[in-house]
Amino acid sequence: MSKEKFWAECSTDKEDLGEVIALCRKNEGLSEIEFAEKIGCTDKILKSSENGKGAHVYGTFVKMCETYNLKTRLVVEEDKLF
Repeated sequence: MSKEKFWAECSTDKEDLGEVIALCRKNEGLSEIEFAEKIGCTDKILKSSENGKGAHVYGTFVKMCETYNLKTRLVVEEDKLF
């Protein structure tokens, strides 16, 4: 049985990235400990990343993307430049 595809859109704010990390973990049906082990971090780091706290959020997001071969896209909006 294959999983249904999903996508998420967010800013690069730590809180938004944390929500995407939590969404991916829940979509995989894994506990914090299981997901942390799978992406190569501790459950403490994962928990703080999912809450958008600490310096580890970006690194956790990158590890998750690498582990699950997730595609990411950065969009720059012209009205927010300079």
